[in-house]
Amino acid sequence: MNGTIEKRVAFIGLGKMGSILLKALLANKILSGKNVTATVRQKENADSLSRNLGISVTTDNPSAVSNADLIMICVKPNSVAEVMREIQTELASDKVLISIAASVTTRYIEDLAGLEIPVI
Repeated sequence: MNGTIEKRVAFIGLGKMGSILLKALLANKILSGKNVTATVRQKENADSLSRNLGISVTTDNPSAVSNADLIMICVKPNSVAEVMREIQTELASDKVLISIAASVTTRYIEDLAGLEIPVI
């Protein structure tokens, strides 16, 4: 792949897997920090990660999703339903959801989204 993806991306959850994925995408210049917003549970972690990664980090999942074209669901499988309920009002059919949650089917996420939206 040549060039940086210019889509706005929200990373919902910056735990181990989400952080590894995001750092690799930034390091390989696949994503630009200016186009990335990520979320974490703790405000203290948000401030630290924002400084370290050079991206916007918040604790507000709906806010992160509202301006995103691509939404990366990087939470533990038992948190997917809760996160989807939080962000549901910000979803639109022109956005794309990508989940790395183990054993969570795309059909399940589509059902939780409550609208026609691409899920990978």
